[in-house]
Amino acid sequence: MSGAHAAQIGIDYREGIKSFARTAAATVPVWQVTLDNVSIGGIKVPNVAATVIEGSQPHDVLLGNSFLKYTHLQRIGNVMELKQKF
Repeated sequence: MSGAHAAQIGIDYREGIKSFARTAAATVPVWQVTLDNVSIGGIKVPNVAATVIEGSQPHDVLLGNSFLKYTHLQRIGNVMELKQKF
């Protein structure tokens, strides 16, 4: 997620572990943080590792494997369904 998204939801990402990541445009500073939980619909996963990229990019927050490994993703026709595994 972007630093702007993190600030909007009250995450002080600069308390996390700083490192760097390569994007298509440049090498950028990022912070590794642990979210107390991530909830989507009826799925709630505690202690989710997340990466925050300084600034306002990316525009959308992406779900990573630290959350998705607890789910099962199924496509039925034009619908993608996400269910909790455990």
